[in-house]
Amino acid sequence: MRICVVALCLLLACCYTRLVVYNPRDMRNEINSTTGEIKSSLANFGLVQYGHSVVGRVWYDDENADGCGEYTISIDGSGDPDAVPSPMVLVNRGNCSFVQKVRNVEHAGGRVAIVIDDRIEEDVENVVMVDDGSGNGIRIPAVMIGKKDGNIILKYLKEEKTGKHTNPYVSLVAIFDITHPDNRVEWDFWYTSSNDRAINFLKGYKEFHLKLGKNTLFTPHFKFWN
Repeated sequence: MRICVVALCLLLACCYTRLVVYNPRDMRNEINSTTGEIKSSLANFGLVQYGHSVVGRVWYDDENADGCGEYTISIDGSGDPDAVPSPMVLVNRGNCSFVQKVRNVEHAGGRVAIVIDDRIEEDVENVVMVDDGSGNGIRIPAVMIGKKDGNIILKYLKEEKTGKHTNPYVSLVAIFDITHPDNRVEWDFWYTSSNDRAINFLKGYKEFHLKLGKNTLFTPHFKFWN
């Protein structure tokens, strides 16, 4: 079993988030006809319910495309493919911080924020949406997808809005996996030199790490930006 341990003020961008097209079938085939999976990366802030998945209708506000302002449209669970209201809100990258976008999505009722990258050539799986220092209170997850896939989703949302198709609505599945490759617990700990609590944790954890022995694999990561 793999458990992601998160240092205070620097959240882990975990590798086990998957975003998959649920509806419509034509959009699924256009993005990935084999799996329907959309390449994505998880933000290093926000509350992620690992071991769970979210199925929801996708929303997009033409008047607030970048998500930097307050939403005036009604975002709710109508049109969701299951009985649990879980709206996902699509926004464009740019013009404000990732944290501001996700916070606005959360305040509008979104359960997952999806940010479209603005660089067509960029490998989105190597991009991390970082906390600007104010994301501690955000209670929803956020993922980034590539510009190409984002444009495909926007195309189908436009067709949905114009009435070309409304049944089923554009919807996705966000899967927050915890994999079980073996019978040991694997810990990943991400920290920076400025995080005193993380350094104190490492000092105190040494004793327990030695007692756990081969039952765990502990991997510390030192994070920095230039």
